[in-house]
Amino acid sequence: MKLTRVTRLAVFYQPEESRRIRVGRIALASRDLLFEYDPAFIARKLEISPFHLPLAPGVTVGDPAKLDGLMGVFDDSLPDGWGRLLIDRRAAQLGFSADALTPLDRLALVGARSMGALVYEPEVELDEPTVLELSDLAQEVEIVLRHPKAQTLERLIAAGGSPKGARPKALVQIGPDGQVLFGARHIEPGFTAWLVKFPAPTDDANVASLEHAYFLMARQPASLFRERSFSGPPRKGPATSRSSVSIARAPRESTRTRLGVCSSSHSDTQRSTTALSCR
Repeated sequence: MKLTRVTRLAVFYQPEESRRIRVGRIALASRDLLFEYDPAFIARKLEISPFHLPLAPGVTVGDPAKLDGLMGVFDDSLPDGWGRLLIDRRAAQLGFSADALTPLDRLALVGARSMGALVYEPEVELDEPTVLELSDLAQEVEIVLRHPKAQTLERLIAAGGSPKGARPKALVQIGPDGQVLFGARHIEPGFTAWLVKFPAPTDDANVASLEHAYFLMARQPASLFRERSFSGPPRKGPATSRSSVSIARAPRESTRTRLGVCSSSHSDTQRSTTALSCR
């Protein structure tokens, strides 16, 4: 991972793995964040933020009093809580002050690893694992939470630095035989996309089982949640390892499609930790 100052990013809408549509560009000018739609995207009449960033030619200047000047639709791509902690600590290891990182620096770390259908270029390259053991990932999470100078930050940023929320998370895909692969960039045939949530040190040891129970109750009689969920201790690791809870992700309906994700950041002055799938 090599951090460099980012002053301009291209924004793309990627509804399918093999198709990217240029939305526009974000630039940093002095302390202001500027955004301009690509004329070809305006012609498509595909609104990504109709109330606060409607399709129109010209430059939009972000409000520095809201979301560090970043437009809400792009702020939704950024992590908070756990993901922000990982990025801040890794930046410190590389000699950068976390306070000096701009929203563009952080979006470049997200790149195409975002939860939704917006992706960003150029993208910071990370040491991305391939095949994972959830037990290993759970142990790495605990090490990071307990030791500020842990050396596994980059792997965890790649595995789950994008989702919102304060608790540690990872984006994985699980095959029919239980094999776990890293990432959401490309879902392999026969695999399904999952979000795995790990407990924080202050959580009750049974928090994953409790969350799983609430999930089952939320499904009665109807719910927006996906139909599958499981919780349990890692398949390998020490007997003291705590459980994680997993849920099949709504924004990936096939191995090739991506759906947008939005939150109340579009209309609020504070970051939201609740994401909704936009269909």
